[in-house]
Amino acid sequence: MTDRPSDPPPPPPPGQGTPLEYRAPGPEPKSQWVTDEHPGSGWLVGCLLLLTGIGAVGSVVLGVVWFLMGC
Repeated sequence: MTDRPSDPPPPPPPGQGTPLEYRAPGPEPKSQWVTDEHPGSGWLVGCLLLLTGIGAVGSVVLGVVWFLMGC
């Protein structure tokens, strides 16, 4: 019997723990997350950082105004 490289390995005998997940030979699957490969990822991260900063400053200003107005 000959094993082809694409056949998954046989299951381990009981009591040897959890085996590593088998991945067939070939190219690495592409990531589903935003990576450097996407041209718009820099803009996305920059806009999210800008919006976070605006939200933080806005919430502090609103908190101070709320405190001073006594609402």
